[in-house]
Amino acid sequence: PFCVLTAGPPCEDHGHCYGFCLLYSGNWLMEVEQTTTGCVRVNVGLSNTFFSWDLGSQETFESPECVCVFSDKGLGGVTSTFHKLLGERLIAPRWQNLVCPVLINT
Repeated sequence: PFCVLTAGPPCEDHGHCYGFCLLYSGNWLMEVEQTTTGCVRVNVGLSNTFFSWDLGSQETFESPECVCVFSDKGLGGVTSTFHKLLGERLIAPRWQNLVCPVLINT
């Protein structure tokens, strides 16, 4: 799951952009709200519609991480920042520069 907020019309190579990427593939929710004073709130995480988790005494639960980036170089800057960040920090080092073989499914 991914979303981008822009300050004004979205542009590929200029403008302020904020990107949000939830590191999760299950049931998720993203909400964006602007207050009457102009403040913007972004809520990203698990959807409470079809999710529940009962915690016993002394048990913990870790929610999925949300990666947030900012760029003043437009949508292209957000894309580049995400590619670099996820490639360097999320992908295990042994897989980072691996050229995968082409698989033909016949």
